[in-house]
Amino acid sequence: MQALLRERIAGQAQQQADPALRARFEQAASTLQVQEVRNCEVASDRAAIECTVRAGDGSEHGEQSMAFVRVDGQWQNAPAD
Repeated sequence: MQALLRERIAGQAQQQADPALRARFEQAASTLQVQEVRNCEVASDRAAIECTVRAGDGSEHGEQSMAFVRVDGQWQNAPAD
């Protein structure tokens, strides 16, 4: 789960046009720690498991919804709709 969260945040960093914001995302991608995973459900419209993930870096915390799929026996971030 940790690696998938960091992968997702790193991808979001690449989408940032503002260099300062991109740097914050890149920093988060290397330091965030998963603290809790809850409310997991099987998505009714696709073969994915959707969960609320709480993560933080010690001073800041946040939550976001994430979706996961199993491909060749490995968990991956689900593609965006």
